[in-house]
Amino acid sequence: MINLSSSDYYENIPNFARLYNYLLGDYHNLNLERHLGYKLSKTYPQICSILQVYRLFQERGVEYLINQGIDQFIDIGCGIPDPGSVHKITDSLNIPYKVVYVDNDPVVIDHCYSQLYSNQNTLEILADLNDPDQIFENSSVLDFLNLSKPVGLIFINVFEYVHNDSDLRVLLNRYKKLLPLGSFIMINHITDYRYCSGDDKQLQAIINCFKELGIKIKPRSAGFIEELFADLEIISPGIVHPSIWKPDLYDDLLVENPGDCLSLCGIGKKIRE
Repeated sequence: MINLSSSDYYENIPNFARLYNYLLGDYHNLNLERHLGYKLSKTYPQICSILQVYRLFQERGVEYLINQGIDQFIDIGCGIPDPGSVHKITDSLNIPYKVVYVDNDPVVIDHCYSQLYSNQNTLEILADLNDPDQIFENSSVLDFLNLSKPVGLIFINVFEYVHNDSDLRVLLNRYKKLLPLGSFIMINHITDYRYCSGDDKQLQAIINCFKELGIKIKPRSAGFIEELFADLEIISPGIVHPSIWKPDLYDDLLVENPGDCLSLCGIGKKIRE
């Protein structure tokens, strides 16, 4: 197993966030992550395309929320900022916005600080997915956002790290309770092989990839992922593979074989307390 650090800058210890950044095609990474990422992409050749599809879903999802009047976002498990990050999408549309970036990795938050120090529309906080009250009661967040207005809450491939199903239900219900009416929740979650193309070989390859990095992820069934949207109004086209969630003409990655995405995604709106 590779000794993967989440909080160490030393060049002899790879960092998962920087590795992920490399696999997305960005450059906020070190030679060690580039070497490791190159090896992984040779072993699992679709991994870069799959991660790009997840990012493209986030981009289309954020654009959809903006069109619904959402102008403040909380991105939990944000990772290192890259061209597909929320503030980049809002900047491209030239609209006023506020984005709170949340991650439990100090390396990520340091990258956020260094890239976004002059951006008055973003806030970066070190906090844990598993403690929603810590996030929503953070004094900086309360000063920065207007939590009497709707928010876009983003969870892209973070619930896989919450291994207990009951814990995840309780956790997400707490997030729902904390959100103002009219808010949206965006989720992408790796699913099990029954909802992927062919057999489970591709999914197992991805699981093995993370396992080599010392990271355990839990794929879940379509039924369970649909459960995550309980009490929300699910936005069309529903819970689908990310490559076919309101696909853009130019976003053609894995559209013909959406099961190769290995995940299901969706957006839900809070319409009642």
